[in-house]
Amino acid sequence: MFRGHAEFTKGFYNGYHIGTLQKLAYYPKLIASTGNVLWIFLPIGLYWLGGQKRKEITLFPFAVGLGTLIFYSAFNVLSVPAAAAPGRYSLPFSILFFPYSALGIVVLFKHSGYFTDVRIRRAAAAVLVLCILGLNFMKARDFEVKSAKAAVSVGRYLKESMEKDGSDPKKTVMVELSYWDYLYVELAARHFDRVRYDRKESNEFTGIPSDLISMGDDDILRYMKSGDTKLIAVKDEAIKKRLDGVAFMHKIIDLDGWVVYDIDLNHD
Repeated sequence: MFRGHAEFTKGFYNGYHIGTLQKLAYYPKLIASTGNVLWIFLPIGLYWLGGQKRKEITLFPFAVGLGTLIFYSAFNVLSVPAAAAPGRYSLPFSILFFPYSALGIVVLFKHSGYFTDVRIRRAAAAVLVLCILGLNFMKARDFEVKSAKAAVSVGRYLKESMEKDGSDPKKTVMVELSYWDYLYVELAARHFDRVRYDRKESNEFTGIPSDLISMGDDDILRYMKSGDTKLIAVKDEAIKKRLDGVAFMHKIIDLDGWVVYDIDLNHD
């Protein structure tokens, strides 16, 4: 099953190669980078719970998280390359592990001698935990969305072009089948029945090249006329280089790497 999943998804992530040890260590490193300072207190909380009654119950969430982490890491070795997983995959582990870190802070406060009142001690520990969590979650603003923004902008441009007054409702647009970006473009364009792709669709995507690269100019023109295609949006540099040299292709907009060409279907 894992091998089948790997073959199916490698094309979506460009099929790059990463060593086994790097794959095994990826999720633990990902989780460690998410919690930063907070993880320092995790062993303290676990150690304190280990000496308490009914520790099997209180340690159960940690055991679930640890077991899941081991499964994730094993799955990662047999599946897609490690860097394919974004940081949000650390969230379930943070939910399961952070309470033990918070407990570790409370235990330290309890034995520090500075806070004799229980309510003050708990409040001070809670403030510290919230401050650390706040600093960590501030990094969420840095989540990479440039690729999605550019693709959505292209899709909106295509939508506006198709809905513009005087535009032919029978004309179609072509979108480069660039995983995952083409989905953003198509969803933003909205007119699903008027979108076609630059290559054959396949559920077993493994880096199938664009049909446009191997075609001659006359073949490209016939290809566009066959679908009554007026606009084409592409991202790949090789495709853009090919289309830049075609006489009936006119670049009309460049949005963060995505280029839209207008096609002169009446070209002789």
